[in-house]
Amino acid sequence: MDVPRTPVWRLQLFTPEHCPWPECPEHTRTRPGYRCRPRGTYATKRRERIRRFRCLTCGRSFSQQSFSTTYYFKRPELLIPVAKGLVSCSAHRQIARAAGCAPSTVARITARVGRHCLLFVAAVLRALEGKLDEPVVHDHMETFELTQDFPFGVATPVGRRSWFVYALDPAPHGRGGRLTPWQRERLAQRPRRKRFGGYLGSTTRVIDRLLPLVPKGKKLELVHDGHEDYARAVRRHPRRDRIRVRRYPNPPRGPKGAPRSREAIVRDRELRP
Repeated sequence: MDVPRTPVWRLQLFTPEHCPWPECPEHTRTRPGYRCRPRGTYATKRRERIRRFRCLTCGRSFSQQSFSTTYYFKRPELLIPVAKGLVSCSAHRQIARAAGCAPSTVARITARVGRHCLLFVAAVLRALEGKLDEPVVHDHMETFELTQDFPFGVATPVGRRSWFVYALDPAPHGRGGRLTPWQRERLAQRPRRKRFGGYLGSTTRVIDRLLPLVPKGKKLELVHDGHEDYARAVRRHPRRDRIRVRRYPNPPRGPKGAPRSREAIVRDRELRP
């Protein structure tokens, strides 16, 4: 996929492909040939010239900045520092302290970056339909919601060679391990959560998302550990004949400080993405 590297407000030969107004019939245009007319320019505080246009369908005017990730930002220079801080796993208050802004500003920028990332992944997946040519490593990242009584898994199917994350899928599940009587009583007072099928439902949804990306006549090569729900999801899937599984169960751990077994080394190498 050809990803643009120049910000849209710096493009000299920018041509809108659709109208940015949601009420316009041309807003969701999927075919070429959108008609608009140039309507001069305006200058920003940074002395950059931004082109304006008028839609010939709805009559509304808009500018290049309407298609930018920094549209309506008072401080557009914060977008990249905030995004870098998020990738570095920094907290919102830490990013705000370093960027010289309020934590609420970081929260709003984070929400906008997340929406643009979802749109970007959706565009990439549309371009990849029928072109998936690598094994996909599948596992769940474990975290929790609000409290450890609400454990939460996030399915992360990652390309074996590209390390591209093809999807994210939630898997709320029950709390495991030994519980004290006080913990059981507290857990009984917690509100019920929708499980969405747990690991089984999450893995099934991931397979449904990956299968359209596989070329016709080929199989989806799925790599995962020994989780039983992963194998169960493949066995129960109606298109299991198009799935090839490479399973690397977690070997039993030895005493602390003991060298890793050969099975553990192979598992870590195959599941590294």
